[in-house]
Amino acid sequence: MSFGEPNLLNPVIAIQSNIPAIRRASGFSPDEMAFTRWGIKRQLEETGFTEIKITPRDWLYPLLPTAFIKMVQTIEPILEQTPIVREFAGSIYLKAIA
Repeated sequence: MSFGEPNLLNPVIAIQSNIPAIRRASGFSPDEMAFTRWGIKRQLEETGFTEIKITPRDWLYPLLPTAFIKMVQTIEPILEQTPIVREFAGSIYLKAIA
């Protein structure tokens, strides 16, 4: 399987996920969840998945002002490859085999 989820380590995602008024205003559905990389990995391992690969990605946000999009697109590859910094990306992409 392969899918992406919001990254709970990202400060914007953490605020959107944990403050009810902001969660509603930002359009999170009632059942939408955000995950940490190690938390979802543990859950996948416990349910029998193997060959788990989880990659933090994405620094563009829907509410990002248009003037900043080109700049973020330019530095995004650097952010995604920088240890520690990449852990705060907006999404985590998962691949796993059952």
